[in-house]
Amino acid sequence: MDHHSFEGFATETLGHLGETLRHTGFLAQGATSRVWEIWSDQRAYALRIIDSPARTLNGPIDRFLRKSISDRGGRVSYPVLSSDEVGMLWQGRPWTLEPLLVGRHPPRGKLPAPACRALGETLAALHQIPVRGFGRPAYVDGACIHGATSDPVAGVLQRFDHPLPETWAQDVSHPAFAAAPEIETDTRALLQKVSAQIAKRAPVICHSDLHERQLICDGDQFVGLLDFGDATLLDPHWDLGSVLYFHGERNFRQVFEGYQQAARDSRCQADLTAAFSTAIALHHAARSRLPGKSRRLERAVAHIRQIIDT
Repeated sequence: MDHHSFEGFATETLGHLGETLRHTGFLAQGATSRVWEIWSDQRAYALRIIDSPARTLNGPIDRFLRKSISDRGGRVSYPVLSSDEVGMLWQGRPWTLEPLLVGRHPPRGKLPAPACRALGETLAALHQIPVRGFGRPAYVDGACIHGATSDPVAGVLQRFDHPLPETWAQDVSHPAFAAAPEIETDTRALLQKVSAQIAKRAPVICHSDLHERQLICDGDQFVGLLDFGDATLLDPHWDLGSVLYFHGERNFRQVFEGYQQAARDSRCQADLTAAFSTAIALHHAARSRLPGKSRRLERAVAHIRQIIDT
């Protein structure tokens, strides 16, 4: 990327807000976007250049989602400006400009207790947004997010890779069971609980990917939840299971406490969360077949063994 031309782009972007560019710096690159820090004469921003628009939420849904979380007391940063508002792309790519969250990604599985509770409260705010349907968010109608399908299993498959046995071909062996055949019987029993739950529970909007690089903390305090590109209308246990999978039992219990206290009508259960975390582990085991992802298989199998032995 030509830094000089990027500075010109940043200058023009800030001009829409009546602000002057002072400094830019590259922050991070993920699977779907690159993020730059942009300092104006008034404040600091994160400018997210979206490299894979098909894998992210469109601008209006993303802004609605994050503002709805913030209005309900959740901790997020929501865009103040975007490419679809001003009709200006960066090298053909869409972008969003949002206030910069100052802090660091916490170590995996070592979230401070206050941050856990605040994350639980933020997930509760997310899950309170009105939704209808399942799967990827398709559009916003009034104050309600509509999903792309009316079928809960189809909605799961829009987000996760081979997490439920009823979607597997009969002659296909899941990578997790090929690596550890002894876990198959107990894992299938846990997944029956997941299938039964998603057939009867109304959906919420889930973040669905709560690893440590989606979280910003400043010391013990939780600053904000990042990147809603994988947001999907699902049973709420998928989010709680994601916390358990990435951060372990102790952190999950602390997040769950904050969640239960903030949720208006939570019927979520810890034992179901364990079952859903197993389905998430199978998703990551399936993704281990992609280039550069082989280490996910060992991590997924270890998690399933831990759940079975608990």
